[in-house]
Amino acid sequence: MTERIFVDRYGIWTEGVHGVVGYAWAEITDVGVCVLVLPPDDQRFLYLDVNHSSGEFLELNENLDGFPDAVRAVTARAGRPAPELAEFRASDGCVEIYRARTVGG
Repeated sequence: MTERIFVDRYGIWTEGVHGVVGYAWAEITDVGVCVLVLPPDDQRFLYLDVNHSSGEFLELNENLDGFPDAVRAVTARAGRPAPELAEFRASDGCVEIYRARTVGG
């Protein structure tokens, strides 16, 4: 089974060999799109960094089916435009695309 990522009204999830795993929106504190470029070949890794209120996190790789759709869905939920994923560079690090609203915040 090919692993995939999806975003729905309940949260952010991956589905694969181990079933469905993820976090509900009420538990997500923030989400970023992150890029790493590793030597010696400057191999680029793009991933979603999904942070949970407990301090746990998920790093969801761009190789998951549905990755671009998931990024668009998260940014839409945040009321932001989706970033151009192909334009991310190592100097970008992590770019926040969603932050949970907090009471009084």
